[in-house]
Amino acid sequence: MSLSTHDRGLGGRDKKQHFTVFQFAIETRSAYLAFAKAITTPDNVHRFARLQGWNPRCQPLDQYHTIPLVKQLLLDLTPSPPAAFDNFVGQANLEALNALRDAVFGYSDEHMLYLWGEHGAGRTHLLQAAVRAATEQGAKAAYVDCAQLFAPDDSLGELDCVALDNVHHLNAEAQVVAFSVYNRLKESRGVFVAAGPCAPSQLPLRADLTTRFGWGLVFQMQPLSDQDKVQALKLHAQARGFMLSDDVCEYLLLRWRRDLTSLVGIIDELDRVSLEQQRQITLPLLREVLSAHRFDDASQQTLF
Repeated sequence: MSLSTHDRGLGGRDKKQHFTVFQFAIETRSAYLAFAKAITTPDNVHRFARLQGWNPRCQPLDQYHTIPLVKQLLLDLTPSPPAAFDNFVGQANLEALNALRDAVFGYSDEHMLYLWGEHGAGRTHLLQAAVRAATEQGAKAAYVDCAQLFAPDDSLGELDCVALDNVHHLNAEAQVVAFSVYNRLKESRGVFVAAGPCAPSQLPLRADLTTRFGWGLVFQMQPLSDQDKVQALKLHAQARGFMLSDDVCEYLLLRWRRDLTSLVGIIDELDRVSLEQQRQITLPLLREVLSAHRFDDASQQTLF
């Protein structure tokens, strides 16, 4: 069974949709800043503190944790944007992106794929994007990180799209299930995509399963260039409602860890701190955030 197809690609529709999403993120962030500015006036701070049990006769306000509700609202308003085909970056990996997108949308007869490459090249992003796109079409789809959880369950073979990430972590029992799921999806014309750190033939798995992974399209994911990373960081920032300047990106690439997961984590932290402190995202604020993280890392190393 193939997934439902569309008469058009992702181009025009997604550009309009992205503008709407980014506009919503910007408006949401602006609304939070206005709310935070209003809620942190002295009178409102006192009201919140009293609601939380603060007694002005017993303790000074500056020693009381007064704004947990505001911080919780901040977390609710700034979720990380979900993985999608249209926010994937990496010019060297466009062939893999297009092949997987065509498989999910039913534009291609090739619907069994395997992606491999180093951490941070975009394997997980593409697998999650495929499941998201399939689900949005009304298909039954599932993403499974085999490094975290893979309970042997043949019912995966009843789905329209299955994405197995980090397959090198499959234990013996789970390999049997993965083999069965692959065969059932191949027979039903569903989409099966798996990912790991190395080529199928080099996986520490049973031979019949690695052979199956190699039957379909196999793509080696190339590492992201610095230009790709900057593009990814700017897209991530836009989805959270703010613009990231070139000098902030360049400084971050020079002074922080190079993998995209760590870089995105700092952008999320930068966003949180800027909202809490009601400050613009600038190079001085980034320096403060990085300095705090280096201090935390040094403390952890001292403890252990």
